Formats: sequence, structure tokens, C-alpha cells
Amino acid sequence: MPKKTRKIVEEISSEESEEEYSDEEDNEYNGTTIICIRDGSIFKKIMDLLKEVLDVGIFIINDDGIKLQSLDSSHVSLIQMFLEKSGFSEFVYNTKQEDDLELAIHMETLCGILKCLTNGEEIRILHEEGSSKVGLIFENKDTGSYKKFNLNLLNDESSIVSIPDNKYDCRIKTLGSEFQSILKNLSNIGDYVSLSIDKKNEFVNFESAGLQSDALIRMIKNNYTKIKIIDEVSEKYSLKYLATYAKSCSFGSRVSIFLKKNSPIILEYKIDHIDGILKYYIAPKSGD
Repeated sequence: MPKKTRKIVEEISSEESEEEYSDEEDNEYNGTTIICIRDGSIFKKIMDLLKEVLDVGIFIINDDGIKLQSLDSSHVSLIQMFLEKSGFSEFVYNTKQEDDLELAIHMETLCGILKCLTNGEEIRILHEEGSSKVGLIFENKDTGSYKKFNLNLLNDESSIVSIPDNKYDCRIKTLGSEFQSILKNLSNIGDYVSLSIDKKNEFVNFESAGLQSDALIRMIKNNYTKIKIIDEVSEKYSLKYLATYAKSCSFGSRVSIFLKKNSPIILEYKIDHIDGILKYYIAPKSGD
């Protein structure tokens, strides 16, 4: 190889090495946790939904990603969210610290800030070690738009609720829009819905009753609905909570429903376009 050509190749190789080293440096923790969500609109939709039932969201950040686990204000339901690290375009976190980073955030204030987000903007979340604030930056590098906000953190003493592993009697997988439609219809009739599983005929009855009317909607197995029944179940749940959480179909196209006698119903949504999952646990109605 001619000397001149060799020199050019060496310079290019040297530049590439410097760029790689620079990128690695950028992703090193320097006292500030940085999380970047490329499609900020999905995060906004999730937070807007959770705001309907949560006053305070406890965000737990560790090397796996972001978790949220909180009881709703009435203690009827528990919400779990997990956004995997792989779903973020940037994730800088202090992997050497023993404890997870917990951020208690007032949901209404957070959603007020998220109203300022416009389509095409990414969200960058920043927290300096020891700070009582969290920073939010909305940015679109194509248009040059840039907005920065600071949000005060809360001192929340809420304890983490442990959830025992249960083997459920029935699992239903269906379209989120189908499930939402059933709940919307029944919400016009009453305040609660009874779910009854028929093992022999492999269907699920959704029933609701009001003062002047009652209704039954049946879900059967088909191309987009799978029902696995181990044992028959009959439980009653709040339509208000079910209908609220069923709005998750706007960012999770399919829902898995888990049922067990005398246990909370679980709704599980895999979040489209982000590596993440949302779970809702809703307690059955006690007495009658």
C-alpha cells in the first residue's frame, strides 16, 4: 500500500476509534441519570391514563429500566409498569449503587408538563444525584425545537406492595379493542361486571345489572380470542376501573386477562413500539 494511502487509512481508523471512545464516554454515568424516549407520545399516553387513578407515581429506576408500582387512591387496584432499558434510545444509570433510584412524582403535574409535548419530539429525563427535582427535555432535532422543564419530587413513604405468584384458573388473550368494547357497552347498564367462566363450553360471560335493565355479552374462542380454562370462575369487578384500564388498547393492541377465584383480576398489556408491559390488578367486589 502506498505511504499516502496508508496514512489516510490510519487517520480514518484513528477518527473512528475516537468517535467510538467518545460515544462510550457519553454513556458513562457522571452523576446524572439520563433516560431518552424517542417516541415521547407513547409515554404521554400512558401517563395520561395512569393520572386518572394515581395521585402519586413511584418510579423505580435501575439497570433493567423503569418500573412504576403504585396503588390507586382508593386502594382498589394496583398498577405495575415496566419499561425495559432496551426500549430507550439512551439510558445512563449508576450501576454501582446498591439501591434502586426511586422518584415520587405528582401525576397531575407531570401530565401538565407532558401537554407541552408535540408530535415528533423525544423526551429526555434527567436526575442529578441527590437532587429534589427531575428534569424533562422535549426535543426535535429535525426542527430544532427544544423545551426544558423541572419538576419537584415528593417525599413519599409508600411501601412497595408484594404480589404473591398465583396459578390462575383462566387466561384469556384477545384484542384490546374487543375487550374495551364489551366494557363500554356494560358501563351503560351498571357499575359492576360479573365474569363467569364456562369450562365445558369454553366461553366467558360478561354480565351487568342496573336498576331498570341488565345485560349479558358472551366472549367465545375465535381467530383472535384464545381462552384457556383450568377451572370455572365467577367473580364481580368494578366497571369503572376495568373500563379505565381498557383504554390501554391505544398503546397495547392485545390484552391478556387472568382470573382466579377470590383473587384480583389481572389485565396485562404489552406496550406497542416500546419494550415494556403494563399490568393492572383489580380486587373483586367483596360481599354483595
